[in-house]
Amino acid sequence: MTDLEALFKTLDSLDSDELQQVEHYIEQRKNHQSVWEVAPETLAEINSVMRSVQTEAAQLSDDEINTIINEAIDEVRHDRKNSSSH
Repeated sequence: MTDLEALFKTLDSLDSDELQQVEHYIEQRKNHQSVWEVAPETLAEINSVMRSVQTEAAQLSDDEINTIINEAIDEVRHDRKNSSSH
């Protein structure tokens, strides 16, 4: 028996209240998934913008990259600290 067949068999054994709970769960799952549709022209624009950033990043030294990463981490920690203290 496949997993799906086992699921169907289990669903068949549920009472109406339990089925309603399953339906609610499925609806919540559907609402939390997001699909983005992006037009090809927009993807081309994003790629064009990112290409210059990638070219610039490729020229950074390891020390420069580490500094940028550390600054970003410090900023996130600072923001978290400030938001949790309010």
